[in-house]
Amino acid sequence: MAEVIVKFPYYKVSVVRWRPVNEGSLQEPDVFITGSWDNGAHNKLSLWKLIKHDSSSGLSSGKYELRLLCETAACSSVTDMKFIKCRDDGELVVTSSDDGSVTVYKCDSGRDSGREEKQLVESGPRWSRLHGSGYSRGGKSCTSVSVNCDGSVLTGGEDDKICLLTIECSTPLRSIEDADVGGINAVTFSQSSEVLSVSSVGDLKVWDLRNSSNQPAKIMKLSGDSEGLYCVQCHPTHPHLVVTGRSDGSMCFWDLRHHWQPLSVMVTHTDIVWEAQFHPSNPKHLVTSSNNGCLWHWDATKVVPSTTADDSSISPWLTGDVLANGMDVVNTLPNNQLPINSLDILSKHLIAGADNEAIYVIPDMVVN
Repeated sequence: MAEVIVKFPYYKVSVVRWRPVNEGSLQEPDVFITGSWDNGAHNKLSLWKLIKHDSSSGLSSGKYELRLLCETAACSSVTDMKFIKCRDDGELVVTSSDDGSVTVYKCDSGRDSGREEKQLVESGPRWSRLHGSGYSRGGKSCTSVSVNCDGSVLTGGEDDKICLLTIECSTPLRSIEDADVGGINAVTFSQSSEVLSVSSVGDLKVWDLRNSSNQPAKIMKLSGDSEGLYCVQCHPTHPHLVVTGRSDGSMCFWDLRHHWQPLSVMVTHTDIVWEAQFHPSNPKHLVTSSNNGCLWHWDATKVVPSTTADDSSISPWLTGDVLANGMDVVNTLPNNQLPINSLDILSKHLIAGADNEAIYVIPDMVVN
């Protein structure tokens, strides 16, 4: 089993995200950010560095260490984060919180500098209580953020609203009210002008931002089912292929082009799937985290294609019962019992954050 590095920051970890590396760079990801939740007035954002020691360090060559670079207070429990690359401001990170607010921070981590001083400073507009501002008890949670290649930001919230933002403007470019019922749990860009949302009533909705109407272009749902959907991600090279995680612990795989129902459903975890991510460069690998405490690595490289499934030569995830067709599954944290709230995978390195106040890093995963 792969090496697991554990760090206890002494707060429940709600979100983890790698800082992107430059496209085409041979550098491995080494800096990531975490957010906390359920810590009252003491929630925070923390920036970390993964250090691999060589023989000159005096420690065992090849061993890893996690080092805290800096941290800053968060206005409330952190619900999601995404990095933005901006020409003028360097690297930024946009965060969402459970009071409905969205905040942008500048991430100064000294990638090309020998300085030890690092900082996270609020930068640009802050959209206070963007979600749920009309509720008498204050904001509703902003549950999800997604970033487009042009730097625009998409948010979704428990108030059933979707907002399109830009860091150059303090007011939303667009708001879609009553986009769903029961709360929006996750949003993502599938294309530059197309976005997806998933909700607590089990809807996967496709929205065309070129259309001025606040009606979805398509509503997809598992027939006769009302299990909530809690995460959504597009295949990195075929964005019409989508995975969603459900409240009963199963995953659905969808083809946005031709179908109104999922092409395959995998019964996986026994509780909510909080995140599901395809490996960005080898999407025959998938990693999922669940409320039941599991962090599973799914390897579909040996899955036998089905002759009837659309695009099965491209994606083994659409071959029906992939569990019976050669799927390898590894629980990377077999002794954990508390929820794994978030994960992120980049290159060969996997990170995860949990309710047991731990950060897990699994470097050098096998994703051939």
